[in-house]
Amino acid sequence: SNLTMMIIDPSEIEYLTRELVLHASVTGTKTTAGGGAASYNETLLAEWIHRWLEERGVRSVLQSLPDGRKNVFAFVRGGSARTVILMGHFDTVPPSPGQVLSPPGVGDDGFLYGRGSLDMKSGMAVAMKLMERWQKAPGKPDVSVLFVATCDEEVESSGILRAIGLISALKGNPSTDPADGAAAGFLTGGTPCEFLGVINVDYTTERYPGDPDYHVWAGTIGKVLAGVYVRGYQTHAGEYFRGFHAMGLLSRLVTEIDGSNDISGKAPPPVTLKIKDAKDEYNVMTSPAGWAYFNIFTTEKTPAEILQVLRAKSDRVIGEYLADLNESFRAYGA
Repeated sequence: SNLTMMIIDPSEIEYLTRELVLHASVTGTKTTAGGGAASYNETLLAEWIHRWLEERGVRSVLQSLPDGRKNVFAFVRGGSARTVILMGHFDTVPPSPGQVLSPPGVGDDGFLYGRGSLDMKSGMAVAMKLMERWQKAPGKPDVSVLFVATCDEEVESSGILRAIGLISALKGNPSTDPADGAAAGFLTGGTPCEFLGVINVDYTTERYPGDPDYHVWAGTIGKVLAGVYVRGYQTHAGEYFRGFHAMGLLSRLVTEIDGSNDISGKAPPPVTLKIKDAKDEYNVMTSPAGWAYFNIFTTEKTPAEILQVLRAKSDRVIGEYLADLNESFRAYGA
């Protein structure tokens, strides 16, 4: 079809990716330009993307969030009301403390570096170039295409939560926001979209080092940030058995959960994102408490089901740890 047989020169994608990376868009940050009022960097980039699309004849609108940040919507009419959504975000995570960001450029390893080049401005560049090509193509694509570019994916997901209103209006549903209704009418001319599905324009990676295949994933993936808190009873390091060391149990729980495939199924396994004890400084006392955060992806389990698995794992680990602790105490006292 005209939709699938579209080839774009990779150099065009690289150039546009560099352009997007040059527009800093760390979530929630602001810039004061020319002595005027501070503007969200995400808003400035949204306006730039909107202009880029309009200059190439692609019908586009900006959707405002309550705080002034903006999403971008663009639409190319195809051969029917059936519509595919290309979706992505243009905000980025901040640099690490002390990290100095350089302009986008290709490293010695052949990869393009720059804040957001991977997550996910290169994907945004692909979607933008596709919208341009489909708009200019002599024949219409078989289906219509809606491009949705959101702000604030990295922190509160405010962008997509706001975008839902306009997406619903594009389906022909009554809108509670007059601006969404007007934007939907402008984009499609009042013809409701029949959405077929959403393509996330984010990158995909090899499943393991040396994986020779390219992967396209069907369906969606869920993410849960799970926390484990252990409360102990503090004692001196020389009197271990007079207390209960929180980090001893927590370390067992981390070992049990981290990398465990029975939680995530075919998704990447859980990983410990943070582990910390309750001591503010070094001393010779045991830790009175400790906690860990786990990133858990899932393609099948609900949050309630994941919590049930974590509880079962915790119950088993606690029992095993107490048994080992009692055995160690008996050996210590013998």
